Amino acid sequence: MDSQPPATARPGTDTTTEHNRSFWARHRVTLHTSAYILSLLVAAPRWPYLLAGVPLVLVGLAIRTWASGYLLKDRTLCTAGPYAYTRNPLYAGSVFVLVGLCVIANSFPLTVVAVAALIIVYPLTVRYEETVLTQEFGDDYVEYCRRTPRLIPWRGRCMPGDSTRFTRQRAAENNAGEFAGWVALLIVLLVLKAFAGAHWGFWPYGPTGEPPLTYGLWWRGF
Repeated sequence: MDSQPPATARPGTDTTTEHNRSFWARHRVTLHTSAYILSLLVAAPRWPYLLAGVPLVLVGLAIRTWASGYLLKDRTLCTAGPYAYTRNPLYAGSVFVLVGLCVIANSFPLTVVAVAALIIVYPLTVRYEETVLTQEFGDDYVEYCRRTPRLIPWRGRCMPGDSTRFTRQRAAENNAGEFAGWVALLIVLLVLKAFAGAHWGFWPYGPTGEPPLTYGLWWRGF
């Protein structure tokens, strides 16, 4: 969970497992960047998909900004704001962003890759960070886990609000603006590709203007 601070592995834990999980945790920014570049290369955006996907992205960015404004990394276990509803609000926001970008990209293979990442990479990272936080905060974190869902806030508010308050400075310190800026840049490039692809046959549209393996072609194949 990129919502709480990392630390070293607990003594006595399996070092191979900890190393693997720590790898995903340490390299998630690189993985996200690679995914964005891949989405730009294989995307075949169309205006209806842009109109459907952008609101999802905005919801995700709003959730991430909300969570970033409460997070006090390396100082305290945060249970205020969105952390009172889910242990991983930053990841919850990232899921919205990822789904929105997949819709905008209009690429079935890219969607398969994104789903695989959600199933494989995120659980590994979350479990690693839960191990770390249990070591750091002990029984307080164990009780927090018992009361608060890992990702989907299906129970409503689970934790009483602590004294932490949202601040824009804290959100900036947690790179909320930087993340939003990169996502916004990607959307702008996808908008440009939607225009250029339709008029200039830019990859992957081709000379016919009908890109391969988009959502529309895939559904019509059945």
